[in-house]
Amino acid sequence: MRSIRIIKALAAGLVLTVMCLWIGLPVLLERAIIPRILPRIGLEGARVAVSHVGVFGMDLGPVVLPGGTSVAAVRIEYTPWGVVGKKAVAVRCAGLVLPVRVSASGVAVPGLPLPVPASSGVHSDPGPLVFPLERFELTGATLVLDLPRGTLRVPFEADVFSAGDDFARVKWAIRAWPEGREIRSAGTLELQEGEFAGTWDAPRLDPGVLLEPLTAGLPHIRGEVATSGRITGNLSALSRVTVAASVRVERLRVQKREGGPVVMLTPDAGEAPLLTLAGQGRQWSAATAGMRVSVADRVVRVEPLTVELTADPSGGAAEIRGGVRYLGGTEEGLALEAPLYVPFQGEGGWDEAGWRLGIHSLDPDRAQGVSWRIGVADGTLTLPRPDVEFRADGVGTTFAASWDVRTPSLGFLVGKARLSLADLRCSGTVQTRGDDPGTEAAMEVACGKGTATLQDLRFRFPGWSWSGTGALENGRATGRGVFQLSRAQVAHGGSEAAAAGIYLRLPMVWPPGRAVPGTVRIGSMTLGGRALGSLRGTLQQVGVGVKLDGEHRSLVLPGAVLALEGSLSGTERHGLIGEGRVALSGYELPDEFDPGTLVPALAGFRLRGTADLTGTGRLEGGRGNGRAALRIAGGTIRSRDLDLEVDGIAGEVVFPDLPHLRSSPDQVLTVDRVRLGDVVLTDVRAALQMESPQSLFLEQARFSWCEGRVFVQPLRVVPGKDAYDLVLFCDRIRLAPLLRQLGGLRARGDGAVSGRIPLSINGSSVRFDD
Repeated sequence: MRSIRIIKALAAGLVLTVMCLWIGLPVLLERAIIPRILPRIGLEGARVAVSHVGVFGMDLGPVVLPGGTSVAAVRIEYTPWGVVGKKAVAVRCAGLVLPVRVSASGVAVPGLPLPVPASSGVHSDPGPLVFPLERFELTGATLVLDLPRGTLRVPFEADVFSAGDDFARVKWAIRAWPEGREIRSAGTLELQEGEFAGTWDAPRLDPGVLLEPLTAGLPHIRGEVATSGRITGNLSALSRVTVAASVRVERLRVQKREGGPVVMLTPDAGEAPLLTLAGQGRQWSAATAGMRVSVADRVVRVEPLTVELTADPSGGAAEIRGGVRYLGGTEEGLALEAPLYVPFQGEGGWDEAGWRLGIHSLDPDRAQGVSWRIGVADGTLTLPRPDVEFRADGVGTTFAASWDVRTPSLGFLVGKARLSLADLRCSGTVQTRGDDPGTEAAMEVACGKGTATLQDLRFRFPGWSWSGTGALENGRATGRGVFQLSRAQVAHGGSEAAAAGIYLRLPMVWPPGRAVPGTVRIGSMTLGGRALGSLRGTLQQVGVGVKLDGEHRSLVLPGAVLALEGSLSGTERHGLIGEGRVALSGYELPDEFDPGTLVPALAGFRLRGTADLTGTGRLEGGRGNGRAALRIAGGTIRSRDLDLEVDGIAGEVVFPDLPHLRSSPDQVLTVDRVRLGDVVLTDVRAALQMESPQSLFLEQARFSWCEGRVFVQPLRVVPGKDAYDLVLFCDRIRLAPLLRQLGGLRARGDGAVSGRIPLSINGSSVRFDD
């Protein structure tokens, strides 16, 4: 009996002990055992509530980790014999919230330690993997991505389970819904060999929603993208991983947030993938189908593109081949005879020092003389397909790029105006720095010899160049540059005016304003083959035009320096508009000056006096005209051949239609005294017109002679003609002085004559009839 009582007491004690453990084990786990385990695995500060512990399972929750990671409920299912064998049956988590911070420095899970990869770069064989769970299941989970410019919440669920009793094969199935668009992934993993194979499929993704939180100012992107693929490999030899992926795009629409042109991307291949990617280990290849990119009304077709990659953990290299074809648009004033096609190939790479890319165009049609013909406004632009070279490199958000575009010739024809250039080249650079939001750029344009014709104006030059720098900061563009031209020539066929030795250096600024003054020089100017002199001055940008201030050193008027002012601008309505002004004030004619350099009809005479010259000119719509006025005061004329002396010349001659040297009619010239041999005239007044440099027309004249008045009929004076017949009309000429001057006779009296007197001049011989 006593033994029976002992057995009953032991049984009661055992039951009581089991009951105490059953009731107190959750408290013991929550308050004593788990708090000691968590710091050892890097989860110090985590809180785990234990709600139930049973023979076949345990319920935990909520579980809260530092940094915001939490699980609403965790169910661990096991068996006593599984626990003895160190294998759990299943773990099921509900309501997981996993925050992930993505930045330029990498990816981090706040409060959750992540394994740090070995810095040696040597990947050792991890050996057979162990997966002691029969199933690991996540339901109602949320991935919270903390991105540089926003937060993206991605609901997901996962199911990872053993495919056999030996736990040697694991399968997974994952589903996620970023912004309501489903992504699916499934695969298997052989734990002993490390072999894995998986697939993914995302039939309807919105790239705009996914990319919007990544960076500020990203344009609005709308459309649908589908992607799918397969990946296989071995965890112990990641260099032999094989990937095959494809991306399908129906249509993408891109537009800046503040408005502006809409960019549309539409694949040409219909249902075919826009992008395919395949590779294994170091060797990868990518290809795109043809696509149309439209910007506003302009359409560019990107030809199928192929990329060959060689990559490893330390870096890689790429070879690219494709083409771009501009199909034109509906914009006013631009038409293509045929699409503009530029095939290209390139190479690039990346490593720890950064990335690099180089692309250059191909031109298999150059030998066949294929050229681009583009209708611009009312003209046609013709040029061979240009050679294009582009290079870029960078590290992180810092990059630098350069380009070089060359064409052996360029022609532009509109109406009767023609422009022809040779060896045209445009090159430049652009760079940005990660710590500076601005962008800096530099560009240079150079050209070989060229010609331009406009109406009767012909311009020739051996070359010109433009170079400049600029910056873009906070949406505001600024820049400055210099245009240079040397040894140019210009000629006007109608007036036979020409200029040679033209040198021009013009600094420019943007936004348009007042730039630093430049330099302009013209070595020689001629008119009808006659040398006129040279020009030197400053040229300055003012707004969208240029202003000239200079001086002209004349060879026609020895020692004369003419002040010049001018401006050149353009408007959409009137085209190119130029205005100019020339002035010469108080110029003293040198002794023995030959006026035949100005008017050939006056060759052989000698002129002195004070001259003033003013002139204005205007160029508009390709046509030029001008006006000039020449004033003489205190002038004298001497001619030894004619025994002529003229004193007190004063008057003005106006040329209203330059460059034609034809004066206005009725130009008045006055003379105080004229002596021709023994004939003396006073108080002379003449009205004349310069019809051309070879013709002077005397419209009318009157003078005082022998105390009377004489009127002269019209007379035209031309070079090479020495004999002239004219008629003088006399009014009360005193006979006595008349006889003394004409016949050398001494006479007295008060007689006077009036009437018509014929006069013949032949060289230095002057003869009165009757």
